Amino acid sequence: MRAVKINPILESVLIDLVKAHTPIRTIKTGRPPKCTTKEYINGIFYVLKMGIGWDYLNGYPVSGESFRKKFVEWNKLGIFKDAWLITLKIYEKFKIDFEDLFIDASHIKNYLGSEFVGSNVYDRFRKATKLTIIVDEIGVPTSIITGESNKHDLTFTIPAIENIGINIENTNFLIADKGYCSKTLTQQLADIYSIQLITPRKKKKNQVGKTRGRKPKHHNKLNKRYIVEHSFSWFKNYFRLCHRKDRKIANFLAFVYLGASNLTTTKISKYVLT
Repeated sequence: MRAVKINPILESVLIDLVKAHTPIRTIKTGRPPKCTTKEYINGIFYVLKMGIGWDYLNGYPVSGESFRKKFVEWNKLGIFKDAWLITLKIYEKFKIDFEDLFIDASHIKNYLGSEFVGSNVYDRFRKATKLTIIVDEIGVPTSIITGESNKHDLTFTIPAIENIGINIENTNFLIADKGYCSKTLTQQLADIYSIQLITPRKKKKNQVGKTRGRKPKHHNKLNKRYIVEHSFSWFKNYFRLCHRKDRKIANFLAFVYLGASNLTTTKISKYVLT
């Protein structure tokens, strides 16, 4: 198999979480386990990175079905989401503030999913799942939610803010594209969270040419909106996230949390601990 390495920080966090959720065996009965926790973690991460099916996972003393069952068991215990939240807390300790946040959504083409599936108008109305994320200025995902692909991006903004895994008391700006341009949403963010929504100006109906007039304040922050597009490209480096092959949305989200945790710990190792 091709060598695929998980970040050591994330690996230690996952091992500690598995130990915390697994009861200690006082009486040793039955056969001893053939795979260690570390081997299970590396096997699950290999499936995430390479996008292969569980049956094609080779090089371990147990079958790919055993890895799938272990993955589902850990997911029901909430280990993958907890690992993402813990890595965010580690990252938050070294971060000065989260003044600027960026939001965007992407359509994940559906193959086998049955939950949170809708028609994607940008792909000949084929079925897809919408993935919405909020990132900071270096691309660390701080909020992750999924929904039907045929729902508008605006409907996921407030749930994404509510699901955020960091402290947003010092957050002042939420930068987005034209799809989030809404007076109602702008007012809600200002009243509830004291956050200013910054989006490009939309053209008026039947308007031809560029929009004229004075640019709004803090308009230059839109120049940094490319970072959320970079985050999606980093997510797509995990081939299991390029297409949805999991029937249940909980299993697909577990892979997303695992990928987001590895991205976060990679940023910690690169920008914080160096």
